[in-house]
Amino acid sequence: MNFLKRINLKIWAPLTLATTLGISAFLKTPAEYWVMLLVYVATYINLFMLMYTLEKLMLSKDAIESGRRDHMMIALMFVGKLFIVFGALGIGVHFIGDRIIIPLINYVVQILVLCVSIRRN
Repeated sequence: MNFLKRINLKIWAPLTLATTLGISAFLKTPAEYWVMLLVYVATYINLFMLMYTLEKLMLSKDAIESGRRDHMMIALMFVGKLFIVFGALGIGVHFIGDRIIIPLINYVVQILVLCVSIRRN
């Protein structure tokens, strides 16, 4: 089960761009735009790491029974995900302070957009 192939790009690409551009309308300074870009990139690195980790967790029944999971890699991916998101948000707080809520809202919206654009079997 390849999770990246399950994303419906015809739904995902327009929605992600539209929501990001819509939320960007609330930004005021160039620093806020740079932080928004940083959080946007961190969001997608985080989501693709999540999908990779889920793919490794959802192995076939034979692979699970034989114990061929790489537990250390899965744990490192989850730690890496947290480090990337909190790092981007920490840098954002440093540069734009209380207005970090705008990129944070975009982060949550991007997760919802990904959920909407996943193909159901």
